[in-house]
Amino acid sequence: LEDVNEVDMIEFAIEGDVIEESKEEVRQGIIAKYDAFAASLLELGLVGIWCEQPLIDGREMKQDGVLPNIPKGPVFREIMDEQSNWMITHPGADKNALIQHLHDVFPEFV
Repeated sequence: LEDVNEVDMIEFAIEGDVIEESKEEVRQGIIAKYDAFAASLLELGLVGIWCEQPLIDGREMKQDGVLPNIPKGPVFREIMDEQSNWMITHPGADKNALIQHLHDVFPEFV
């Protein structure tokens, strides 16, 4: 180390130094990250979304004004899944906006 000049020591300290944090500082950093994540969920309106019921149930989905020409089979599940995905990406949106979306995605069943 005697052959290393002061500039090299600074560079070495910046590149190779390990910052010593107490367990409490590490814990507080983790808590801060979770707090930021929770605040984002609240801001986006996603808290409790997993308990939300569909805006349109299966019976209503087949009625006039929604998608009256849905055939029986796997496509019905595809439509219901599309509804769930749309509700997650549009929290707080209303039924009319969902119906318009379904008409755009599944025009063959209108």
